[in-house]
Amino acid sequence: MVKFTEANPNILIIEMDSVHSTRSDKVLLTLLFRNCSLMIAFLHATIKQTELSFV
Repeated sequence: MVKFTEANPNILIIEMDSVHSTRSDKVLLTLLFRNCSLMIAFLHATIKQTELSFV
């Protein structure tokens, strides 16, 4: 991955991650836009694919 990003410095890289709560079924979905260090987070009641399809 490092070689690819060094060879393509203008490529847009977005990292997606999820954090699951141990106390409830809630899930925090995060998107990190590496080119500008911007992180967006979405809080969902569950991790069902139908709920996450709008992101």
